[in-house]
Formats: sequence, C-alpha cells, structure tokens
Amino acid sequence: MKKVIVIFSGFNFRAVIAFIRTLEQNNLDYAIIAKSSDDNIFKTKYCSKVEYIRKTLELSLDDIITGINTIKSNKKVIECLIAPSTEALNRFYLDNQKIFNCEKSFMPIVEKTLYEKISDKFSFGKLCQKYSIKIPGEYYQINEKCLPFVAKPKKYFSSKGVIYSPYIIITEVDYQEFIGKNSLNDFYYQEYINGRCIYLLYYFDRQGKLFKLSQENYIQQEDGKSMIYARTVDFHIRDISKKFEKLFIEEKFYGLVMVELKVANDNIYMIEANPRFWGPSQLFVDANYNFFEFLLYDFGYLNNVKSKNMQDAKYFWDDGISNNINLRKKISFYNYSYKLFLEEKDTLKNIEIFNREDTIKLYEVLNG
Repeated sequence: MKKVIVIFSGFNFRAVIAFIRTLEQNNLDYAIIAKSSDDNIFKTKYCSKVEYIRKTLELSLDDIITGINTIKSNKKVIECLIAPSTEALNRFYLDNQKIFNCEKSFMPIVEKTLYEKISDKFSFGKLCQKYSIKIPGEYYQINEKCLPFVAKPKKYFSSKGVIYSPYIIITEVDYQEFIGKNSLNDFYYQEYINGRCIYLLYYFDRQGKLFKLSQENYIQQEDGKSMIYARTVDFHIRDISKKFEKLFIEEKFYGLVMVELKVANDNIYMIEANPRFWGPSQLFVDANYNFFEFLLYDFGYLNNVKSKNMQDAKYFWDDGISNNINLRKKISFYNYSYKLFLEEKDTLKNIEIFNREDTIKLYEVLNG
C-alpha cells in the first residue's frame, strides 16, 4: 500500500527543515501543508512540495482533514504519516485521534494520557521524583525573596484555555509584571538553576530498542526560548541517562523525546521533557545519528537504517545574533561567553542551519 508523509510547516521550522532534508536523503515521498501563503517554506527549494495552504492559523479540524485528503488524492495514496512536529499539532491530533485514524492518518506518538504525563511540566517532574531524579526546589508561595525563580505552567492549557510558556523571573520588575498579568494558580514555581544546559535525546522504538545522544547548549534566546548554539557531548552514556531510560521504558513510552537538564554544583536537575521534534534537530542529522531515520524505520517507511560513521557536530542558528548581539541584553550563555562567541562567530556561520544550498534564499532574507 502506497503511503505518504505529511509535514505541517510554519512552526518549529528548523526541525521541519531538518526532517525534510532527511526525507530527501532517503528518497521518501512527502507533502507539505503550509501555515499560510507567507510560510517560510516558500523561500526554500521545497516550495514545490506544498500541496495545501491552510485557511486559518488556528488548527481547524475541517481545514486539516481537507488538506490531508487533498494530499491523498493528489498523491493517489490511502494512508499518511503525520510528522509530530509541534506541541500544538500533536495535542490536536490526540484530541481528534479517532477522526484522524478513520481517515487513515496516523502520528507516531503514544496515547494521550501518557503523552500529557511526559509533556506537562508538573506531572513529569512528579514522575521524575518517583524515579529518584532531581528537580529544582519548589516554592509553594512566591514573593520577592524567592528571586530568581521560574514560573512554569502546571498544564499545557491554563484554566482559561491559554497556552503559557515558562517565565524566568530574575528582577523585582519581572516579578511585578508577572503577578500583574497572570493567574498565579495556573503556575508552579521552582528555583532558577544557573548552570550547564544539556539535552538528552532519545528514540525508543516499539520493539524495545533504544537510540540516544546528547548535546550541550551554549547560547539560548531571551526568556528561555530557542537554542542558538549547541554541540554533541557524552551525557547520554553517563549514569543520569540510565535513570531516564528506566523511566521511559517502565512507563511504556515509545517515540522521540528530549529531556532538558541543568548541571550545577555537582547536581543534575531535570528541567522539562518534549516528546516531539525539537528545534536543534539538524545537530543529530549532521552527526550522522539521525533520530528521524530511527522513527521512519520503526514505522515502516524505511527498510533499514544505513550504517554511518557518527561524528561530533555543532549546531548554530543565526536568529540575528551575529548582527545585533550588543542589543541582546537577556540572551543566555551557558558554560560559554560573549567573548568566545565573537571569536567563533565567522566559523559558526559556515554551519548555520539555513546557510545551505536548499535554504540559502531564506538565510539571505533573514540575515540580509
């Protein structure tokens, strides 16, 4: 039975591009649903792969099903695999899974209850404690004496249906701004850990095989957002990884998952987990240890995973930092410095995720 891979573009775009590059390298058939006519995918060589443009930025079931059926009709296929590219898309799929499955459209993620247990920050923290994994200290009441601290949403959707990101609260101004515009009961509060920032990267396949890698993050966008610079390291072969492997295996998890850690004062703390595509995915693609290929093999889209020589790799996304670092007052450096970045900047541009033949037009637009 002929099948096709469906990719929703426009969000988590760096991971989407890394995934598309993997599909191209393996000569796999795929189609793209663009978020709108100004989706950045139209500034890449993959624009011809767009089969449908969404009618609304909001995830509408009728719109999404129309897009998928358009692709199946154009490609003359019966079944499709939806790439688990963003948190919003994954949860939307899980909320409507029966309808998608009736349309023979499947996403390679676990069932809703387990997915939310891993992805919701509060529940995963409690799960980690069950497996003797440290989490940052928690505050049950907050005031200025707690500074600096982090406010994390208890669940993906707040009591009013709002999606919040974590707030990093360093100053009294940050604190007053936070309490002035948020419902405090929608959040829980942890001490801010200032230390090295590590990602543990995993793919657990459905036959019980484990693939793992790790990266150290050196530069992060303001307010704890996307990573800008990272490189491969060896944390996945240390004892801390064994604790997470035990957790995910005993909880019967399968699929992709990234766990963020902070390392400080000889302690390792779990920060959060993301059971989906993660932004710096080009790192593992360039390292020749491709988690996307593990997923595609697990779900029958590849007959085998070609053996490659794994190599150390760096990841760099120039979100504008090269041109305006002096204005980026709240950017985070971990185990790294502004001075080191200035020394490495020109070399890093050569490996920039969009400074490549297939996305050079986009790179020039973003950094022109």
